[in-house]
Amino acid sequence: MRTAHLSWRRFGAQPDTVEPSVVLLHGFTDSADCWEPVAAGLTAKTPAIAVDARGHGASGLPDEPTGPHRHAADVALVLDALGLSGLTVIGHSMGAVTAAALAGDRPDLVRTLVLEDPPAIWEPAVIAEPPQWIVELKALDHAGRMARGRAENPAWPSTEFDTWSRSKAEFDIRFCGLPFERGVALPDLLARTWCPALLLHGDPARGALLTGEDVAACVAATDGRVTARYLDAGHCLRRDDPAAFLAAVGEFLG
Repeated sequence: MRTAHLSWRRFGAQPDTVEPSVVLLHGFTDSADCWEPVAAGLTAKTPAIAVDARGHGASGLPDEPTGPHRHAADVALVLDALGLSGLTVIGHSMGAVTAAALAGDRPDLVRTLVLEDPPAIWEPAVIAEPPQWIVELKALDHAGRMARGRAENPAWPSTEFDTWSRSKAEFDIRFCGLPFERGVALPDLLARTWCPALLLHGDPARGALLTGEDVAACVAATDGRVTARYLDAGHCLRRDDPAAFLAAVGEFLG
């Protein structure tokens, strides 16, 4: 499906007459398709839509600044076009920051947040230049990327590597050269929200982005609206331990 420059897809076996109540927002260099391995567990009761961020998946890349609030406006564009509001928004990494920005900018659209290991601050310096790892991955063919993914992430389920590899090929590397919004700390973004949120974080020694101090700052900034949950995983919690991820999300959403 397409709305303006944005590509999005629907997950869930429910009839098309059932409106989605969940929105899925992927991380940097991933795509909407990357939610496919856990989509069944997230859509047992309701359909979901997953949006390709600008420059990712099949979405276009407007020649203008990027950043959390611009990405949040993109998601709002899709949701407004579909007439959806009061949604659970689940985001990973960059997508989690977008989700937090969306909840602050458009509280009418967001009922609940689930944030999977967002960075403590998503700032221009992070992607001022294309990271060498994405340059190397884009130079490989699909089989080569899948092989490298398996070698670097042997504990991931086998179902993860096809969509992960394809997302790297689809990523528009020009994304890294565009102007970027000034970085905003995650606690400051969350302080602007009014909905309950689940903050899933992992082990920094395994690549997770949030430290214990970061998590504490997020909880303190929101007067307890944020529930923090540690999983024994790295940055991609749902890939490292999909059962624990789905259980934590299911318990939080009730």
